Amino acid sequence: MIPAVGHLMTKSDGHLPPSTTGMTRGGLRRLCILIAVTSVTVVLGAGMGMVRAGAAPAGAVSADGGSSATAAQLTVTASGATSVGLQVFANVNFSGATNPTGSLTFRLFGPSDPSCVSAPVFTSTVAVAGTSVNSDRYSTTIAGTYRWEATYSGDAGNGAAGPTPCATSTAAVIVGKAMTNVAVTAAAPSAGTIRASAAVTGYSPTGTTTFYLTPPGDTFCSGTPVFTSTISVNGTGSYWSAPYTPTVGGQYKWRATYTGDFNNQLSPMSACLDSNAAVTVTAPATLATLSSPADRQAGVDTTTPFTWGPVGSAQGYRVAIGTNPLGSDLADSGVLSASQLSYLVPPLPTGKTLNATLYTEVSGSWAGYHSITFTAAAGRATLTYPLDGQANVDASVPFRWQTIPQAQAYLLSIGTTYGGSDLLWSGALPASQSSYQVAALPAGALSVVLYTEVNGSWYGYQVIGITAIPTEAALISPTNGQTDVDPTGTFSWTGVSGAQGYALWIGTSYGGIDVFNSGVVPASQHSVTPTALPAGRTFYATMYTMRNGAWTRQVVTFTTGA
Repeated sequence: MIPAVGHLMTKSDGHLPPSTTGMTRGGLRRLCILIAVTSVTVVLGAGMGMVRAGAAPAGAVSADGGSSATAAQLTVTASGATSVGLQVFANVNFSGATNPTGSLTFRLFGPSDPSCVSAPVFTSTVAVAGTSVNSDRYSTTIAGTYRWEATYSGDAGNGAAGPTPCATSTAAVIVGKAMTNVAVTAAAPSAGTIRASAAVTGYSPTGTTTFYLTPPGDTFCSGTPVFTSTISVNGTGSYWSAPYTPTVGGQYKWRATYTGDFNNQLSPMSACLDSNAAVTVTAPATLATLSSPADRQAGVDTTTPFTWGPVGSAQGYRVAIGTNPLGSDLADSGVLSASQLSYLVPPLPTGKTLNATLYTEVSGSWAGYHSITFTAAAGRATLTYPLDGQANVDASVPFRWQTIPQAQAYLLSIGTTYGGSDLLWSGALPASQSSYQVAALPAGALSVVLYTEVNGSWYGYQVIGITAIPTEAALISPTNGQTDVDPTGTFSWTGVSGAQGYALWIGTSYGGIDVFNSGVVPASQHSVTPTALPAGRTFYATMYTMRNGAWTRQVVTFTTGA
């Protein structure tokens, strides 16, 4: 049942009774109801009402508009289905309106808002000049179903209408995922390896692309790939596979596919017989291979040399250790003689996969190599407090490190330059010691080095950078070496976090107290005014700071004015 305002009359011929026209605005109570399933439009007046049954357009809304306004119906039709990144728009068609003017406001709601209750992703207000009005266009950014609603302002002859319901099928536009494609290009062999690039297209694609390498003899790529490589994708562009070292000569064929993501479709596998993706290699020369460590070995003891077997045709070897395939950012042995079959690597970072590459020189060319991955066991002690890059380091807290079983001793240094020791040189510390209490440190950037002795050598060390917080107050006025200091002036200093108190001494000798002693002042106090000092004389001021129950001091010299 629909409650009527005044008298409700139902008529099946689809025409309004004459008595509904000319109603005054003051006596009109407005009610506009859309029933989406039966498409019934209701127009009610103060004196009588009428229900018109039939096939009203989906998404249509009407309003009576006042005493002389014509009831307007709005039918919203969204543009056709498209793909993400392209534009959408909507059309509103008026019916039951006479020469409508005013404005029409379109609101577009995103795929995550099927009920259109959140803020719209796009709003477009356009002038009305006729019974068919288009919104401005919106460039979509994510895939899914978008929904339009519209609101009409009304004018002198037409009542306001809307908002239209966004749940109707005509008001929705489906935005599908973007089509993607992967075009593969094989690179020419280099240093005994082959690789390929994949040009990925789509709408700001993310995810991964995977390369598949078909070995010689597999004409139609029906067998198991000899090598795969998965690379992260971040936007359209070209992405390189990891390199592969062929073990036999012949034609290799690269293929690739892209995984797809929320906005992009999974790409089909690239063609097997694409000539751009094929590369022919000659049979590789005999290469040395690492015997220790083994490929993918975990917890490799880096205090033990890396080893390999001899190759009769070899003229030299070279070992590189890096964080990336073929990288040498962690170690590079340089050229080793053909008789050398081992190399002691420096301490290596733990907790990450590393790459070791053994190159072999044959016939004057570094034509090939053997590459493995591994993880390293700790070959040196590492600091646990402070950490590299840490700011506001409190020097009143002991420095600590993670010990290693094979260590014979440790040594800690701190300096104002990289690797420097102008602030601290601890000397050799026992292998059982895992912490050290440093003295007060100056504020600012400092370099900390922790050395580890293994096998009688201080070869392993860790260098970190820190920024220390001041642990002792510093005089602001006067400053060290200042002359013409006011004999009756106030002495002030910087506050220190965690301080328990301060004291100021003034004397005629270094650290002296024969001229003035403030006694202990509260941590909240950062200045004192000494009793009148003799003019034209040089004094020493000692600024004490109590922190964690211990006193530290700063001594400056100054000269009073006349």
